[in-house]
Amino acid sequence: MIVLETERLSLRRMSLDDAPFIIELLNDPAFLRFVGDKGVRTAEDARQYILTGPMDSYERHGFGLWVVELKGSRLPIGICGLLKREILTDVDIGFAFLPGHRSKGYAFESAAAVMDYGRTVLGLRRVVAITDDENTGSHRVLEKIGMTFERMIRLSEGEPEIRLLGLRGQQGVTPFCGSLLLDSFAGQAHCDRPSLRNWRGSMHYLLFYDYVPDYLTRRQALRPAHFEHARPFIERGELVLGGALADPADAGVLLFRGETPDVARAFAAADPYVQRGLVTGWRVRPWTTVLGPGAEVPLP
Repeated sequence: MIVLETERLSLRRMSLDDAPFIIELLNDPAFLRFVGDKGVRTAEDARQYILTGPMDSYERHGFGLWVVELKGSRLPIGICGLLKREILTDVDIGFAFLPGHRSKGYAFESAAAVMDYGRTVLGLRRVVAITDDENTGSHRVLEKIGMTFERMIRLSEGEPEIRLLGLRGQQGVTPFCGSLLLDSFAGQAHCDRPSLRNWRGSMHYLLFYDYVPDYLTRRQALRPAHFEHARPFIERGELVLGGALADPADAGVLLFRGETPDVARAFAAADPYVQRGLVTGWRVRPWTTVLGPGAEVPLP
């Protein structure tokens, strides 16, 4: 599945068919030196790496490392994407390319597109990068997309220090606070600060989901990733309410607030429920609200 495209490149989800390419990339001398030895030597090693790495991340977070292909030929030349490591508070960007496709601007082109995707589609407020202190090529790419050195860190005890970089002027992580999401967040702890904000000039939009017949069963495995995807939209006050209809649970409705319907469309496009097939169709409709607090056109 293609996630995003640039002028020369397509970025898609990794599949088990990419095992030969992964063996080649992960055993490149530069990858071994600057990223590390992943112990991938055989086709089975590569398939396990794909299953427990990128594919697991797609299901858990809705993002991960994507295969970078040349448009037209569909030749895989590298990987680029977003990772959520337990050791880091923030999501970080990563990329690696085969030797024959370096110094051609592909790393910058794909990294810039991934950063834009993270901000505009996934709603990430902060993305960082980590890199070996001697990896000058990576340093140049990260500087070109606006990142600057913050500090040296260790990913684990006994490991050498590596650079942590962040975007200039980037905000830190904001704790999640979403007391108004119905159904999806039922039973979870909430903070006292509500996410509903009365934005002057903004409009309301309803996002409708049509669910598969076995939605209630299949959603359990994807709920954590769905919740994580919703967090930044709630925190910004864009996602006001959401939940599944009942008796039967064959559809869902989510209420968004914004200047245009783009925020609702962006949410749906990257929602793990949509990407993993729990949603058979979705649509966004403007909703002219006239009653209640925060109504778009309140009655006199």
